[in-house]
Amino acid sequence: MTFEGFTAAGVRCDLGIPVSVRINRGEDAPADDFTGLFPWGGADKPISRIRVAREGRLCFFGFVDEQAREFAEDGAMLKIVARSRAALLLDNEAMPQAYCAPHFSTVFRRHAAPYGFSRYEIPPGGKTGEFSVSKGMSEWQVLESFCCRYLGAVPRITRDDVFLAGVRPADGLVVFGGLSGGIPWTSLSIRRKDWERISDVFVQSKRGDYTTRVPDGETARMGIVRKRYLSASGGVSDADRVLAAARRRSFELELECPAWADAEPGTPAVVRGAPGGEISGLSVYQVSCSLTGEGERTAVVLRRER
Repeated sequence: MTFEGFTAAGVRCDLGIPVSVRINRGEDAPADDFTGLFPWGGADKPISRIRVAREGRLCFFGFVDEQAREFAEDGAMLKIVARSRAALLLDNEAMPQAYCAPHFSTVFRRHAAPYGFSRYEIPPGGKTGEFSVSKGMSEWQVLESFCCRYLGAVPRITRDDVFLAGVRPADGLVVFGGLSGGIPWTSLSIRRKDWERISDVFVQSKRGDYTTRVPDGETARMGIVRKRYLSASGGVSDADRVLAAARRRSFELELECPAWADAEPGTPAVVRGAPGGEISGLSVYQVSCSLTGEGERTAVVLRRER
């Protein structure tokens, strides 16, 4: 793996071989995060950006949030904490404004492009309508709100800074285990979280009452009663999305892998070699890759696709 730092002026420096590194990605976290500990050689130029690559493929590029020099008996160390470009969308407040039926390209151009984003992928079609940006909203909240309301999807930004909404990453199926080149795993745990389930969603009508009920039959058959209410700006499709998200959250499969399994969140996955046979219909939810003196390891959390 290669680790490169860049000053604000664009001067490149090789950070060398790290003592430890961790990169975290998550479907619910817009920005990936990086923490690295490197032997410090005495250079004192602040690093503003960091780039990590493995076998020619980009693993991480982001902006340094924190750097610290640490001194101990075993030598001087440089600690770097960084987040990917999506952090700029989280950290910047959007200008309050009102849109009249904007296309997503307009929202993207005004709220993402100024921070270095140039590519997005969304499903064809999609709705539009009145859309306003309130005081205090971050740029990310604007983009997320528009995607959820009019594209029916929670957005995600890949390590290559591609903005996705309602579209899967292009990595293809990730295979864990098995004898045909799958990513090896050493431990597996399955967690059923019934407290995440929702049995009914009630949608507000134009009259202001909540007479439209959208049930989740599977959850009801489990004897679970847990209801939610949506405002009139939502609809049956929004209620279906709330129920589907709750079902996904109620199942988690965790793997420990003795390898650098840097899968993109949202990518479909299958687990082979599990007790009871192959487990399919999964997608990557969280990935935490680490590198230490003991080697490479990855903790992976998978959820049901639906």
